[in-house]
Amino acid sequence: PWTRKANRSNLYSPTGPWFDHTTGFGYYALYKSYKVNTPGRIYSSIQKTYVNKPFCYSFFYHMFGETVNKLNVYLDEFESVSSISKHNRTLIWTKYGSQGNRWFNLQRTINTPYPWRIVIEAVSGKSYLSEIAIDDTSLLSDACPPPRQCDFENDLCEFSNTNDGKADL
Repeated sequence: PWTRKANRSNLYSPTGPWFDHTTGFGYYALYKSYKVNTPGRIYSSIQKTYVNKPFCYSFFYHMFGETVNKLNVYLDEFESVSSISKHNRTLIWTKYGSQGNRWFNLQRTINTPYPWRIVIEAVSGKSYLSEIAIDDTSLLSDACPPPRQCDFENDLCEFSNTNDGKADL
């Protein structure tokens, strides 16, 4: 159910991106399913040379619509590339629900001694009013840079609650 798409993803409902992330006129990958809670996966190629040193995997995602469900990113690690059916799959990121009509960037550092691949899985929502898109995937040498903004995905980003439980005015 993943397709290559350009321009507005859906002319009849308020879902999906209206343009790609890069130029506004290019292509992106779009997941749209008309079956409830149906997953659709796309796989990177198996990386055999990018092992035992950190790399930054990055892409932009767009999750917009009334019934968007979730987007998952997995890392598959292979002890042997001769048997790709045997692998260890680890969830490295997930996001639920509509994120508004805009593109967001995800970056994750990959550092493993095994051959690996990325699996991107979109899961449809309760109706056709849910679309998930990705664009501009990249793999860069070295670990990902520290985030410049806080999205509260992993922690409170050095924010803290008041100690006494009262609001500061």
